[in-house]
Amino acid sequence: MDLWTLGLFILTHELIHIVRFRKHNIDFFATAEERDNEERLVQSMTKEILAGVTNTDRLLSLYENRAELTES
Repeated sequence: MDLWTLGLFILTHELIHIVRFRKHNIDFFATAEERDNEERLVQSMTKEILAGVTNTDRLLSLYENRAELTES
């Protein structure tokens, strides 16, 4: 993994959040449960956008593994 791939992932993920806050009236100050649901949705969208992009598959799988660990 390299910094370009990590930067691409972070930029894509955060831009999705920004668009959703701005265009879809997502509450920035939502409850913990609503934030968790939003994070799962944004991660799913990030994964869909970056699917097949060089080196992102490994990064996305690492993120999924981290998410599974924090949910248990």
